[in-house]
Amino acid sequence: MRLSRIAAVLTTSLALSAVHGADDQNVASTKPVSGVPFFPVGLYEVPLDELPTVPRTSFNVIVNPYWAQGPQSTPQHLAAIRQHGFFLIPGFPYETIRDRDVAFIGLYVPAVKDDDRLLVWNLFEEPSGSHITVEQGELAFQTLRRFDSRRPVLFVDFDRKNIAAYKNCYDIFGYDFYPIGTSSIVYWRNLLRQAIAAARPKPTWAVIQAFGHDDPKKDWVLSTADEMRCMTYAAIINGAQGILFYSHARKHDPFYVRDHPEHWAALQRLGAELMTLAPVLLAPPAKQTVTVSSRSVDASLRVEGSPGRETFHLVAANVAHKTPAEARHYPGVRQSNVRIAIEGLDAAEAELIGDAGSGSAAAGRRVPISGGAFTDSFDPYAVHIYKIISKTTKR
Repeated sequence: MRLSRIAAVLTTSLALSAVHGADDQNVASTKPVSGVPFFPVGLYEVPLDELPTVPRTSFNVIVNPYWAQGPQSTPQHLAAIRQHGFFLIPGFPYETIRDRDVAFIGLYVPAVKDDDRLLVWNLFEEPSGSHITVEQGELAFQTLRRFDSRRPVLFVDFDRKNIAAYKNCYDIFGYDFYPIGTSSIVYWRNLLRQAIAAARPKPTWAVIQAFGHDDPKKDWVLSTADEMRCMTYAAIINGAQGILFYSHARKHDPFYVRDHPEHWAALQRLGAELMTLAPVLLAPPAKQTVTVSSRSVDASLRVEGSPGRETFHLVAANVAHKTPAEARHYPGVRQSNVRIAIEGLDAAEAELIGDAGSGSAAAGRRVPISGGAFTDSFDPYAVHIYKIISKTTKR
């Protein structure tokens, strides 16, 4: 895909988001030459020597903000990224931003900006850790813009007050609060909703916790496959327009994903499911109102196609949990007989799709719809992705 094509689509999407709000337009709805919709499914911190074994069917973006940081290292990363079919989100050395080193930016950005595998810039993250002030960040953003006026800039942080404070430093906000081991998915979901609302009209991508520690003294523990899948789809349902997983990391790091083979396998399955469902995830919210009887089940109705030939999908996630936490996890709670009503939609059945394995979310199961509503039960932290089958289609 040509750089001009990426830049045009991303820039147009940003402009539309500013007018209509983030829920109406996906900033990452890039369409490669093949015509396949592009939804960012990113993985943080992948060493170059392990890139060949990261499946392209599970991830399409590599986020290396700490390793791809200059006119020497970033071209090397981009060459490997191109070879293996990914896109790259590179970073900047924080000291150059703190030192107001505009000369470095002037060397760095022109050296790589025309590479069509550079997706977005990651200028800096988390001011509490990078120690970059608003004034320093704004100067770096303005300087970057002089050399690359089209490619968006991603800013990642867990502190919601910085969404407004650093508003002139980014085009896309990434929210990276990690709940597993410290709080519940419901608490995280509520914070994410506030972050998405605060960032509007700019779009938000969610950075999903895909790491943890065995040491009980550490803050975070490793999420289960169900927790990770629930967080991912709850983020999408509530308005996140891209998903980045933190993180892969390196051998001998405190957390290295390949030290946990079952977790790594689950993460790859989840990424592959997102890649497969890209057309659904890129589809805009439908105008029909969805009403759910349980406050613990989040749901979003999406529509593809032209008027009269629409295809509807309903994505629903059960975020209910018990208290107190057990072994630093909040156990999920089954939600039984949940009634979901879709206003003004004449349909016959809702069919489960996706890659959820067994249980209530097993693909292929069909639920009858009567009077625009249906009833279903959700296993703990279950995600249901329904394809709505119209009466006409069924006949």
